[in-house]
Parts: sequence; structure tokens; C-alpha cells
Amino acid sequence: MWQILVPLQYLMIAHPEKWKFDFGLSIVLAAIFALPLVSSEFVKDALGPLG
Repeated sequence: MWQILVPLQYLMIAHPEKWKFDFGLSIVLAAIFALPLVSSEFVKDALGPLG
């Protein structure tokens, strides 16, 4: 059972710059990959005849 919980030990790491990798990098990458989804061209194509 302990083997299943081992990845949770990552949450116990305390370092001043850990937030950069946990949140900062994740948010930046999510924004980069989401940019095409909010472009006007994509929205126009996605809506088709409705837009």
C-alpha cells in the first residue's frame, strides 16, 4: 500500500522556488497551449454556421 502513496511525498518538499515549477511553469504552458483555442479564427471555425 505504501508504494501507491510514495508519489504524495512530493508534496512534502519545501523549497522557496518550488512554486515556480508547480504553478508558474504549469500556468505558462497551459496559457501557451490554450492560445489557439481562443483565437478568433478557431472560434469562427468551431461555431461553423452558428457564428
